[in-house]
Amino acid sequence: MPQSQNSQFSDRYPSSIFSDNLVDSLSSIPSDGPFSLGGRDTPITDVFTRPSIPPAPEALERVGPRNKKIYILWTNMVNEEFMEWWLKTVYGNQLKRNIFDVTHLAECWRQFEQVVLPQDGKPKVMCKVCNHILAHPADGHRGNTHMNKHYRESVKCRKLVPRSHDIRQSMENAV
Repeated sequence: MPQSQNSQFSDRYPSSIFSDNLVDSLSSIPSDGPFSLGGRDTPITDVFTRPSIPPAPEALERVGPRNKKIYILWTNMVNEEFMEWWLKTVYGNQLKRNIFDVTHLAECWRQFEQVVLPQDGKPKVMCKVCNHILAHPADGHRGNTHMNKHYRESVKCRKLVPRSHDIRQSMENAV
């Protein structure tokens, strides 16, 4: 639209359908004060904050990829202390059962550690070879296909797997 035509429209019509004094027209609305919602005595800041989660005990080992030790490792040896803390987290409180101390029959479990995020207790699995973090199969009723796929097909993982130094095998591969 050309500039001259645009200015013609703006001069003809008011810029707002509201009266010039909007504050006066809103004065009839009851006010509960600046720090309450709908008659409650709860401050606005408390409505939008996360529930407080107890800090993880120092005895639990922190792990993670590339010097970012932001996950808490579950092991059978610290199961009791871990579960006491984890059941107080957001995810632990929702599940209300031990998803870690279960017999895992699939072969892929030998390549992964079970970890959680300390902020909310969300369960994850961490590859023992490359420290890559994946979703825990028990979170959302997933299977372990993504774990198998990561270990078998991940280029990063295959590069880090130690190779055997069998001289006969090296000679066969060279020919």
